[in-house]
Amino acid sequence: AQAQTGAGRYATGQMPKELQDFVRQSSPGSREVLASRGAAAALETLSLSDVRIDGGTVRYADERSGVIEEVRSVDARLALPAIARPLDANGSFVWRGEPISFETRLASPRLLLEDRPSRLSLQFAGRPADLAWDGTLTLGRTPEAEGLLTVKAGSLKALVKLLGGGELDAPGFGTANISGRLKIGEAAVTLAEATAVLDSVTAQGTITVENAGRRPMLRGSVQLSELNLNKYALPSVAVPSDGVSTPSIAPDARPAQSIQDLLRGTEPIAAPTTKVRGFVRRAGWSDHPINLAAFGLVDADLKLGVGQLIFRDIKAGPAQIRVALKDRALTAHFDDVQLYEGRGRGLLTLDGSGALAVLGANLSVDGASAMPLLKDAADFDWLSGRGRINFAIAGQGQTERQIVSTMQGKADVALREGAIAGYNFAQILRGIVRGKFTSLERSAAEKTDFSEMAASFTITNGVAQNKDLRLVSPLLRVTGAGSANLLARTIDYTLRPRLAPAPTDPAGAADTSGLEIPVKLTGSWDRPAIAPDFDGVLKNPDQAIDTIKQLGRQLKGDGAAVKAKDLLNQLLKR
Repeated sequence: AQAQTGAGRYATGQMPKELQDFVRQSSPGSREVLASRGAAAALETLSLSDVRIDGGTVRYADERSGVIEEVRSVDARLALPAIARPLDANGSFVWRGEPISFETRLASPRLLLEDRPSRLSLQFAGRPADLAWDGTLTLGRTPEAEGLLTVKAGSLKALVKLLGGGELDAPGFGTANISGRLKIGEAAVTLAEATAVLDSVTAQGTITVENAGRRPMLRGSVQLSELNLNKYALPSVAVPSDGVSTPSIAPDARPAQSIQDLLRGTEPIAAPTTKVRGFVRRAGWSDHPINLAAFGLVDADLKLGVGQLIFRDIKAGPAQIRVALKDRALTAHFDDVQLYEGRGRGLLTLDGSGALAVLGANLSVDGASAMPLLKDAADFDWLSGRGRINFAIAGQGQTERQIVSTMQGKADVALREGAIAGYNFAQILRGIVRGKFTSLERSAAEKTDFSEMAASFTITNGVAQNKDLRLVSPLLRVTGAGSANLLARTIDYTLRPRLAPAPTDPAGAADTSGLEIPVKLTGSWDRPAIAPDFDGVLKNPDQAIDTIKQLGRQLKGDGAAVKAKDLLNQLLKR
């Protein structure tokens, strides 16, 4: 290190004899001189009543690592009545463009020179952070320190950048307050009994930083009041708006409202189309580049207890998490998570070592409530029930949208005692058999209850395919198959409801048990359009005949058979 002074109280030749001796003995070879005379004895008569440094510069260069630091505009005042008395220093300097003031007191330089601990207090104040330390310092062969540390930063993001940690591209990392007992040794720095408040999050525990590897290793056990990954692990997400898409029917293709409409042939059924006017996606995938530069600052091995875990709109209750970060790759084991009234466990990986972020997740949840979970996860709010949800997925990309578009994996859902909210498929089928196609719009007052439901999905390039939906209810049985485009947040799905025998039907009513008419769901998965799929019926001739027979029972009179035949011909013309 080199020290330069500008205008100072003393020029070198004007220094007191004791200070000149101190400077001379601090030159190369001084260790042998001090060892022979005794460091404390050599400076026994040293007394500094008023030493000033004005406009000084301190430069540090480590040619092994190439690290060069410079502190400018050093203004300092030092006072030392005697070597066994306190050394007081105060002043200011500019480091990396930031002005910082300081005040320090060393209780006894003599104790330090004798390799014994001496009390040391430090205070630094500036725009990046205020720091206070009160403890003991021992030099010896390896310097050691232990004491109470307090740090207050107006912006942790700005402080990390000032310290050379790079840009933390996330909404969080604002105000930070840290306090605890800091111990500095040769190989590690430990902050024990620590309390930290970052933004509105509180953390308590013990953290150790080891300096043995290429990067510092962070170890410890911490209890967090909240872990919001939207603030600290992801870039800014898309801001929701109030706009929603509403399925609408093209004006030139109004659907038939009854069997008679079909027989007249004047207003053929047209497949519903979705016309979006002034649509702004209520919730979408972010195109903001994912920056995992923070993963390169340290390696880590942590045990976390989390009061609440938040990812996008998904919220989990108390969780126990084991986090490992090595070579910019994060692995998080969720040992026990309370998730939407259920409990889960699983594994999350996020690899930032390459050009693309690679995400993987394997999670199993039992007893979860499906409605709030699916609502928060995907704005999907028409399926309720409790049960088991398993999924294993992986994707990669530079943005959240790219990761979703490359998503691969599998998912399984098994629910019980639930409902398809907004639709009463038994009522829909019974309406069709009576010749009416009304009540196909979603209604908050309607639902299709079920005792159990199960389905499995295969996800390829962001598209989830299902072929084995099975739903059981007292009034009907439902099977289904189709796909959901995760990137576009759309659905193209066919449900096949079949009416079960209805013992409560009045005597003489048509027996509608066994009637099956496919129902098509298309468009946005939170507001899908729904319509009978007669094309699906006609692909199976036997089923078409059975369906026409069922519908024909409602066509009374002498011409019923002819009307049924005409109805079939109308359907075939489509």
